[in-house]
Amino acid sequence: MYELERQCAAAITNNLSHEIGRILRHSVVPWQHTGVKPEAATLFTPDPYNTEGIIPVATSSIIEADDPRLIFQKDNIEKHRVDASCAAGQALDTDYISMGSSTMNPDHHQVINLPISKEPTALLQIALGRDGKEPTAQQLAELSEDWKKCRRQLSLGLAALNEVSQSYPTGSVADLLRYNAPTTPNAIPIIWDISDSTRTVEMHDGAVRTFVMEFGGRVLDIVRRHGGGLINPTGDGQNVFLPIPAENGTRLSLEKLRTFGRTVAPILSELVHAASQVDEYNLRLTVGIGRVECTMSGHGQHATQGLFSPQLFDMTKLSKNQPRDKFTVALDDSAQRILGPNLPHEVRAVLYDKH
Repeated sequence: MYELERQCAAAITNNLSHEIGRILRHSVVPWQHTGVKPEAATLFTPDPYNTEGIIPVATSSIIEADDPRLIFQKDNIEKHRVDASCAAGQALDTDYISMGSSTMNPDHHQVINLPISKEPTALLQIALGRDGKEPTAQQLAELSEDWKKCRRQLSLGLAALNEVSQSYPTGSVADLLRYNAPTTPNAIPIIWDISDSTRTVEMHDGAVRTFVMEFGGRVLDIVRRHGGGLINPTGDGQNVFLPIPAENGTRLSLEKLRTFGRTVAPILSELVHAASQVDEYNLRLTVGIGRVECTMSGHGQHATQGLFSPQLFDMTKLSKNQPRDKFTVALDDSAQRILGPNLPHEVRAVLYDKH
């Protein structure tokens, strides 16, 4: 379904990339002889459905496609939505040209943000290598004048792209073009379930159902007190989450994520304490770091909205490897890296060593 719309959207983004390349060659490539090192430019728009992300709808590079400097772009920008707390997301609603450090790749890039006026809201971000010189005030002034003349063509392409995307259930260009979730986390997904639940349900389905409702209520009370909530019930447990704040670039920095992880440690202790008091069943708790985002099932008046986390697939595999004869907590690799250094004793005491 929607293959014709997808092909049309891809053609529009291809044209936008060509136009971005033309802008770079005309306005930015000449800077190279003064020591400035422009690398690439990306056009971002808001995502009307997944509002915590923005969409890199088109990009053009000055350097060769196999240049190692483009690895970050390929791994984190192309065909991905990007967390709206990044520099481009923060500059989307501005009406002036700005320059500063990249929030996603600060060690290697400075960025110039060139906003397009409203309707449609968008932003062209030019990445400059930190190993080069900064552009002069005169160069930025000339770029500003050039931008006023050439941004209309991008606006027309974006308007056409938005019109095509309206035929898709979510109205999102990113969903129509099958973009992946951002590579930066916005949540801590948590799975809890009952070990050997299939056999247990066959013997005591009423008791299991009652336990899931009652214990699930306790888990939700804990995560909701800290701004989290339910992703979905699983029959013998729940998938829940705790949010990672967008403020101060927390989601974009490993150091800041670890600092935030210290505030999560007491919450994990609460969950472990609640699970440790269960006598009827052996439980498993699995903790990850990743994305929790909106999703939609069905079409039209029958469409239903919910939450989705790509991390749950690998977390479920990890959960299945946990022991069945005792309560354990497992951390995926990202959670181990971010939360592991600050785990309290009561969590470490029941930690599953997956290695």
